Amino acid sequence: MRLSARIILPLLSAVLIACGRKTDAPVNPPGGAAVSAVPDTVPTILTITCAINKSAPPQLVVMAGGEVPRGGYTGEHLAPRVYVTPPADGIWDYDFVAIPPQIGTTVMTPIQAEHTWPGFPEANLRGVRVHGVGGGVKQSLLTECNQATSR
Repeated sequence: MRLSARIILPLLSAVLIACGRKTDAPVNPPGGAAVSAVPDTVPTILTITCAINKSAPPQLVVMAGGEVPRGGYTGEHLAPRVYVTPPADGIWDYDFVAIPPQIGTTVMTPIQAEHTWPGFPEANLRGVRVHGVGGGVKQSLLTECNQATSR
């Protein structure tokens, strides 16, 4: 006997509800498009480094390392904050986010992400700041960035 997705998905949902479990994302039907989960902010930011690539236009590369409470996170990236006007202090902000796993090992796990910003505003940029949860914020001034060669 072969069961179709129309039967399996409602059955699976009913079983999860009966068990008192909550799913973060719907179950993907066979042959259907994948459903992406919403990223969470990485709790702990451990390191932040930056490099300026001498290309045309110059590129600012921001790299961050952090820690998540369990293994299996995906889609880790630095999300630049959008400003209507440049920040008065010249420090541009990023949020370090990643998609948590449905299940995963419960052990602190290192995570890394990088963002390349071509044509960054050299005149208005004094540094970058990466945000995690709560006090999990690290900052790097532009004077601390490595002057990298062209990529």
